[in-house]
Amino acid sequence: MPADELKVREKYPQYFGLSTSKGLELYVCAFAPGSYSCALFPGTDREKTFSELMKAKLTGVPEMRVILRSYDIPQEEIFVIPFQHVLSSYLMQHENINQSDLRAMFFAEDWDPQTLRVTWDIAKLKEKYPEYFGLPTGKGLEVYVTQYDPYSYLCVLMEGTNRNKTDEEIMELRQISFTEMREIIASYGIPSSDVFVMPFIDPRSTYEYTVDAEYSAKLQELFFPYAGNASDKAARD
Repeated sequence: MPADELKVREKYPQYFGLSTSKGLELYVCAFAPGSYSCALFPGTDREKTFSELMKAKLTGVPEMRVILRSYDIPQEEIFVIPFQHVLSSYLMQHENINQSDLRAMFFAEDWDPQTLRVTWDIAKLKEKYPEYFGLPTGKGLEVYVTQYDPYSYLCVLMEGTNRNKTDEEIMELRQISFTEMREIIASYGIPSSDVFVMPFIDPRSTYEYTVDAEYSAKLQELFFPYAGNASDKAARD
């Protein structure tokens, strides 16, 4: 057993050996910008109660990564759930964080414990999503973003044109995480003003939300300044 796991087991024994028949539920809260704490529960068919969440002993992200590593179940069976801790005056929505970012903190191999961010390897992204590299940028790039729950966004990328893309064109492309798309766009080194972020309500999604000017502005705010031209990326880092 790795030394780091032995240390975490001693401090948080209650989080090892949980039943995984219905997966695991990982609740995450924030007490300050970039400061996350979490608690782990066996999966159930109900939301955890206020009392259960308040009684839980919170861990940091590095410790929880070690705990999750001890479970031999698919990542898809671990449900990451943000919540507002009653003792925190910091509102988590201020983080502009989404489900992809949350999951990356616990599962991405290139996660940096110092910055609490994922350092994406562009070469690996090119290998994984070759269709999103080398697109013509003469008319900019178009990102179509679909929201699937309050914290989950998936995207596709297309070259800019002088016409609206059809639903069929958008849906035939492979959707990728919000976080990965930001890095792919950053690799193009074009101004953020040449990247058009467009909400797209996928008819296959059951999540209901309204697309209006306010929503579009929110989406643009979420996307930038995390992606854009080289200077934007440098500022982010």
